Amino acid sequence: VVDLRTQQKQFEKLVKDLRKKLGDEKAKRMVSEGVYMNGKSACCNSGLYQGTYSYGGMRGVREYSLCPNPEEYVFFDSYHPSERAYQQFGQLMWNGSWHTT
Repeated sequence: VVDLRTQQKQFEKLVKDLRKKLGDEKAKRMVSEGVYMNGKSACCNSGLYQGTYSYGGMRGVREYSLCPNPEEYVFFDSYHPSERAYQQFGQLMWNGSWHTT
């Protein structure tokens, strides 16, 4: 189980990296345009902010939920970004400037 403080640090690092790669204005615009409807909780899991890592009910915690619209989430579960977020990271790495690592 990843505690909330660790999750917050990981999320803050992700946001910092996005701002660094995209710039503050583009990052703000993405948020204001609702590119991701939910950046606070994960699509799959249980508990506060869907932060209890249940591995689809196979890791001790049997109850979990799965959202019907994962493309609207930044995080798929408490550990992994969503497919859409990974796609954006990939595009940045392949098509971004040489500063993108």
